[in-house]
Amino acid sequence: GPHAFHFFNLAKAYGSPNTFTHDSTCPMAREVALNATFGTYNMNIDYGNVKYLLSLGRNYCEGFHTSQVRGVMGALNKGAKIVSVDPRFSILSGKAHEWHAIKPGTDLALVLAIQHVMIRDNMIDKEFVEKYTSGFEAVKSAVASYTPAWAEKETGIKAADIERMAKELWSARPRGVIDWGWRTTFTPDEFDLRKAIVNTNIMLGTLELPGGI
Repeated sequence: GPHAFHFFNLAKAYGSPNTFTHDSTCPMAREVALNATFGTYNMNIDYGNVKYLLSLGRNYCEGFHTSQVRGVMGALNKGAKIVSVDPRFSILSGKAHEWHAIKPGTDLALVLAIQHVMIRDNMIDKEFVEKYTSGFEAVKSAVASYTPAWAEKETGIKAADIERMAKELWSARPRGVIDWGWRTTFTPDEFDLRKAIVNTNIMLGTLELPGGI
């Protein structure tokens, strides 16, 4: 938070490099991924106007962001499709149109396979990518081997469902988004997962549009 520097000063006075803040346990990976991409983490999803929302372990109904809960429920009432990917049957999973009990820790494999399908089938907002981004060819090369069949073995989610998720995200553009969520693990994959989600939304061209980011 804004007063964390006081805590850092206190730790420094004691001669310790070890500090602990809210960021350490909640939004750090998401914030770093957004900062690395856009130079800021002050970005939000327009939950109330989405048409297709893919949530990876984000359970709005048991979180503390009341506005997000209202937005997601409002979108549901307006006909949005919610897909919950979560090892547990959360409250959101119970309200979602689909629930996929992914193997814990394999979310990145799912996102990479979705990117693979999007690139393979030319489901990319090419105008947006060419005008506003760099590094697309590196992403394309990196995900070339991450097929839905590979991801099915990693995640336990059927390849056909992964194919469909990618196509439904594209069909809902620019109001189809993958939520970048909050911290779920402390593994080295955490930043890569959040960055991959951000990259997928960029390829969909969802930025600065209603129902997008």
